[in-house]
Amino acid sequence: MQIGACWFNAQEQVLVDAASGRSWLLSADEFQALSLLSAQRGKVVSRMELLQSITPHLKLSMRADDLLNSTIRRLRLFLGDEAAHLLVSVANQGFILYATPRKHPRTVLNSPLFKLSMPQFMLLTLMTLAMLLWVGSHITHPTSIAPNYAKQLPTHDGHYSEIQFYTGQPSDHSMWPLVDHFVEQVSSCSVFPWQSIAATISTDQRFVSLVLKSKDADGLNFETIKMMSENFNADVIDELWLKRVGICA
Repeated sequence: MQIGACWFNAQEQVLVDAASGRSWLLSADEFQALSLLSAQRGKVVSRMELLQSITPHLKLSMRADDLLNSTIRRLRLFLGDEAAHLLVSVANQGFILYATPRKHPRTVLNSPLFKLSMPQFMLLTLMTLAMLLWVGSHITHPTSIAPNYAKQLPTHDGHYSEIQFYTGQPSDHSMWPLVDHFVEQVSSCSVFPWQSIAATISTDQRFVSLVLKSKDADGLNFETIKMMSENFNADVIDELWLKRVGICA
């Protein structure tokens, strides 16, 4: 049986290179695998079938799988330079043996002789630029969000600190009493060590998140305070609480 440039003599279990005259006496595993592949030339032979033919005495294991892989490698070595196109692996399935080499057709773009003409190059460039412009036009750029309320407070060192409130409701003034109360209490601090306070208030006024920012010789420092209460005005925000959480020094 002709397989590429080799002749497979099944009776003598020999594979002969017709060009060089070199021959290989196949081992039992090599012979069983090549016989099974030859009997189903042009069709996928599963790894399971091959394993059962060459390792009937071994249970399916890593050892049996390694034995099959080494058997296929030796057969490809015997088949010579055309082996990659004669004995082909099929991912997650098995192997196919062809009588003659089956080379994959070369596409235009991966051909080493392929060259773009100037009109083709310009067209490709314009299409790329158009795609980039289209993608750029659909990207949402970040926008800054203005606070609903902002006030500057003088500090003990003669500078000013800023308090900003974000309520998420641009036209809702129902939170202003809470904001005014907080600013009034902070204004009474004898020492206010923060450059700024950014506060976010939930729409039901039960949750407040504060981000405190200061700067020293080591750089910027941040502290975060999260609060929950049914009534911030009466229950939480007073001078004692401001000192306890570190807003007032």
